[in-house]
Amino acid sequence: MSPSDHLSSTRLGPVGSNLRIATPNGLGQSVTRSAVCDGRPVVTLRSGESGAGTTVECVVRPPDPSAPAQVLGPYAFASQAEARSFGDELMLALEYLGCELVDGEG
Repeated sequence: MSPSDHLSSTRLGPVGSNLRIATPNGLGQSVTRSAVCDGRPVVTLRSGESGAGTTVECVVRPPDPSAPAQVLGPYAFASQAEARSFGDELMLALEYLGCELVDGEG
């Protein structure tokens, strides 16, 4: 199997295209993808639209399950397309590192 046979970004579709959750401030927040390694979620991407564009935050869970998760971001993008590209690249890197990509919170 070549590396290009293993890529699942086309199988899963573009990041940022699925689940919508209402937030207290009324903005839509989208839980886009999670990366799971050894049966446990390690990274979850969330994106939301604001008047100025789209923001993405990453929830990163350390290998030690008793350690708290870290929230990185939010990262601001001028458009959904830019945010989606960022998410796709991040998920592709995690897939190369052996993680399974899943929809939602994982």
